[in-house]
Amino acid sequence: MNAAGRHVIAELEGCDPSLLSEPAGLQRILEEAAWAAGGTVLGSQFHRFDPIGASGVVLLAESHVSIHTWPEWRYAAVDVFGCGGRMIPAAAVRHIATALRASDIRWLEVTRGVSPEMPVPAWRHERRISVGRPHVMEVATRAPESR
Repeated sequence: MNAAGRHVIAELEGCDPSLLSEPAGLQRILEEAAWAAGGTVLGSQFHRFDPIGASGVVLLAESHVSIHTWPEWRYAAVDVFGCGGRMIPAAAVRHIATALRASDIRWLEVTRGVSPEMPVPAWRHERRISVGRPHVMEVATRAPESR
């Protein structure tokens, strides 16, 4: 890949709400996800909101993994950015979704810092996955028009 990295922005729905307000558990899940994706954990910071919800970020040598939760909606917003070609952000998202028992995942993968020699659209595709179900549906999106 001739780009700075890959950035996955994910929406996790149907999560177990009891897991979405526990900073220590979320930190463990996100750090494990980073390692599973080939990332190098440098540190992390997590915060619990009152009365429910949490946010956190794991700083990686390759960039970051972050989460913001809404237990009342059974929802988590996840962001994984991996610089270079070694890290696989989608693997981190899958790990987090499985650990939070998400029923559905929707994500967008963005190729960041595409070089002029490789004119690939930065916004490449969106995928929809139903966790725990045997099917996977991919939805292609239009590339932005050149100016």
